Order: sequence, then structure tokens, then C-alpha cells
Amino acid sequence: MASVVLGIAMVGIALMFSLARSMVVAQGDTRIAFYLAQEKLENLRALGFALVPLSPGGPCPGLACYNESGLAFGEDNSQIFSRLTAVDCVTKSNLDPITPPNPCPSPLGLKRITVRVTPSMPQANPVALETVLATP
Repeated sequence: MASVVLGIAMVGIALMFSLARSMVVAQGDTRIAFYLAQEKLENLRALGFALVPLSPGGPCPGLACYNESGLAFGEDNSQIFSRLTAVDCVTKSNLDPITPPNPCPSPLGLKRITVRVTPSMPQANPVALETVLATP
């Protein structure tokens, strides 16, 4: 009887360690996803307002979308991510997208860049970052 109770306890402890390890890996995936989103935002901001493309079509109707899948990171490149970047025009008074093909209004045009990175690991959380670029 004692060995049955001990066996059940050992199985519970083994499952707890397994779950804890997967949660630690998921936390790492969430951090990498945040880094990937931040990297994309900084790269587009460095281009400047005029060079950040805005065109209809793609996977996001009315938005310039860039869908990158299969981004491999981690020590052995086993952590896989997908990154969706959307660019749309907004106004200072209204952050709803301006319907294409209308250009961004001048001189106070604003382009909103939204980056969403999704880890392939189901326990990890997706990360979404957003910024707004203004005409110089």
C-alpha cells in the first residue's frame, strides 16, 4: 500500500517538473517574440516616414502587410515564430485607418505600424507592439 502511494506521489512530482520546464521555455519564447517585434518596429522607424511602404492588398485588406513565418531562434534554432507587420494611415484625431487608396494626409500624416509575433509553442503568449510615425 505504501509503495502505491509513493508511486502516485512520484508521478505527480515528475509531471510538476515537466510542466515547470515547459513554462520556463514558454517565458523565453515570449521574450524572444518581444525582441522580434521591437526589432521590426525599429527597422521600419529607421527608414523614415516616406520610405515605410503603404499599399492595399496582402493578407490584411487595405493595409501593407508583411507576413514572415518560420523565423527560427534559440540556441539550436528550434524555437519557431511568425511575424505579421501591418502599416496603415491614421489621423491625429482619429486612430481608425484611412480607407485606401487615399494617401496619408499632408502635412500632418501619420502611419501606424503594428507588429504581431506569434511563437509556435502554444504555452507562449503572442506579442503585439504598435507605434505611429509622423511626417517630418
